[in-house]
Amino acid sequence: MLSCSCSGCGAPVPLTLASASEIRCRACRTVSPPPPDVQQWLLAAQAELFHLDVRTRQFDATARTGIRRAIRSGRGTVVGLLLGASPFVALLGYTLWEATVHSGPVINRVTGVVLLCVPLVIYGLIGGVLYGSVAKAKRRLLVIAAAVPPHRPGQPSGCSLCGAPLSASGVDPIVRCQHCGADSVVHPKSVAAAAAHRTVDLHVMGHSVRAWAAATSNAASDARRKTGLAVIVTPVVGFFSLVVLLVFASVLEPMLQLPADDMDRYAWLDTKRGRCLALLGDSDGSSRDAHFAGNDKLPNPARIPEEHAATLELFPATDLVGHRVRLADGSLGAVARVFGAPVTNREQFVLEDGSRGDAPGSCAVE
Repeated sequence: MLSCSCSGCGAPVPLTLASASEIRCRACRTVSPPPPDVQQWLLAAQAELFHLDVRTRQFDATARTGIRRAIRSGRGTVVGLLLGASPFVALLGYTLWEATVHSGPVINRVTGVVLLCVPLVIYGLIGGVLYGSVAKAKRRLLVIAAAVPPHRPGQPSGCSLCGAPLSASGVDPIVRCQHCGADSVVHPKSVAAAAAHRTVDLHVMGHSVRAWAAATSNAASDARRKTGLAVIVTPVVGFFSLVVLLVFASVLEPMLQLPADDMDRYAWLDTKRGRCLALLGDSDGSSRDAHFAGNDKLPNPARIPEEHAATLELFPATDLVGHRVRLADGSLGAVARVFGAPVTNREQFVLEDGSRGDAPGSCAVE
C-alpha cells in the first residue's frame, strides 16, 4: 500500500482512493491534504475507477460461489480423497492378511505385499499433489478477492480497490464498499492470506479493475476445476496404476527367476487330463484347495477332502527336475530347472527346449 509522510509528525500515512482530498495521521491525528503530486495520482486513479461500470468492481455468481467454498475448511475434498483410497487400502489389508495367515515362501508373500503397496503410494502422491494444487488455487482466489488488511488490530479492513473502510454486516464474508461499490472479502482467512501475499499499487489501480474482475472469476473457476480433478482423477489414476502394475508384474515375473522354494506344497492328483501337479493350499479343517494355475482344462481350484489330502505325498517342485511333463500350453519335455515366481506365489518349470510355464497344472508324461 502506498503511503506519504505526515506534515505534522512525519509518520507514514497510508493512502487510499477514498483519501484523495485529505489524509488523517494515526499517530498525531493531524488532518491535511496529501502532497500535490500524490493527490494528482490519487485523483487520476479515482477518475479511472469511477469511470468504469460498477459491475466490473463486483463479484459474479461464479466468484461468489468459489470464494465461499475456498473459505470452508476443505474437508469435502479430503473426505472424497479418503473414500477414493478405500479400495486400495482394502486391497492392501487383504494382501497383508493373506500373507500372514497363509503358507508359502516368505519372499513370495513379501513381494506380493510390496507390489500391492504401489497403487496406494501412487494414489497418495497424485492425491497429495492435486490437493496441494487445490489449496494453492483457493489461496490465490482469497488473495485476489480479499479486503486490505487493517493497519492495526481492531481497525476495519479496507476496500480492495479504493481502500475505504469496510463495515461488515451479518455472517456474509463478502462486503460491498459504500464508497466505490466494489466487493471485498473480509473473512479473517482471506485477509490473512492477503496480508502475506498481496500489495496494492495505486499507480495502476484504475487501469487494473477489469483485469482484477476477470482474475477473480478465473481463480474461482480454477479452484472449482482442480477440486473436481482431485476427487475424480486421483482414484482413476490409482486404478490404472493397479492395472499397469499387474501387467508389469506379469512381464517382470519371468525375468526375476528367483530361487525355487523347497517347501513341500505340491502333489500329484488324478484328473481327467491324467496325473497333474497341484499346488495345495492351507487346510480349513475339512478340505483343501488344489490349484492348477493357468491350466484352464482343469477345475481351478479343486476342493479335495482333508482325509484325501492327508494321504497325498507332498514334495517341492524342485524334485521334478529331469521328469518329463506336459505344460498347460501343450509343450512337452524334461524339466531342466525350476525358478520361483513371487508375483503368482508359485514355481515355474523351464524345459530342455527353453519352453516354460507354471509348475501347477503341468501333467506327467508316462
